[in-house]
Amino acid sequence: MARYAIVFSTTAGYMPGTNGLLNALEHYGMGHIDPYVILVNFDLPQEYKDQWPKVTFEALEPSFWQPGMNAGWYCRFAPPNRAIELLNEYDAVQISGADVCPLNDYTEWFDLAVKTHNPVLSTNEQGCADYSRMTPKGEHPYVHTWMIPYADIPAIFTPSHRGLLATNFDYQKRDDCRLSWMDGLNYALRDWDQEVNVVPGNLWVLNLSSQGKILREGDVISLNGERMNSFHRKHWIAAYARKYLAPANENCKHNHLIFNQMWNFFNRECRVKWTEGVDEWDGK
Repeated sequence: MARYAIVFSTTAGYMPGTNGLLNALEHYGMGHIDPYVILVNFDLPQEYKDQWPKVTFEALEPSFWQPGMNAGWYCRFAPPNRAIELLNEYDAVQISGADVCPLNDYTEWFDLAVKTHNPVLSTNEQGCADYSRMTPKGEHPYVHTWMIPYADIPAIFTPSHRGLLATNFDYQKRDDCRLSWMDGLNYALRDWDQEVNVVPGNLWVLNLSSQGKILREGDVISLNGERMNSFHRKHWIAAYARKYLAPANENCKHNHLIFNQMWNFFNRECRVKWTEGVDEWDGK
């Protein structure tokens, strides 16, 4: 068995991201990392699953069902709760999403998490630098906020962080402080006084795509001379790529075009094909 795993959830509409992510892991030489894919409210044909013999496709566990929660909630919270179990078997687990596209072999960050016993998280491109600006600063009830220091791409944890992940889910059981996965994670990090291995958010997320012009050389994507490790969002959909265009900002349009090209590359040109719902966007 591999030392490392990656777990994420998906729905039928996120299959271009799911297939692209799995192809990207294989393409960049991360086949030694075991992927676990949680299928929320749908299933896949066995002939598709058979093309991924090293991938574990799982249905959402009935024990995890919660009254009144929609598919989006399950997609956010099923992976971290599954990671708690997987950390009984693996040295490190990455919690990801079906709209995150790997762009590099970043095994070294799994290694660092294991060596330091600190999770690997990125800076929040749209947040604050430290906990001092989070609201509220005291005890419960906590509130949903984007003013948090850490983003959840990447989010790599080791067995010593099972309690931290459980704390994040415990917030969901409180009527006075139900939080998203990402801001709940930041509150949990603060509650546990957990140190973090911090990586630059723009090299892993780049949600603020107007901040610089990326360069593509084959399958290598770089920003300001540094290689990116992943990017985020459903740029395989033309309407979605247009949605986040910044007016009069050519960097933004250029970057979204390349992200669309990469999703197309990992769905149309790699080993396992998936073309349903994948747009080839021309920038218009």
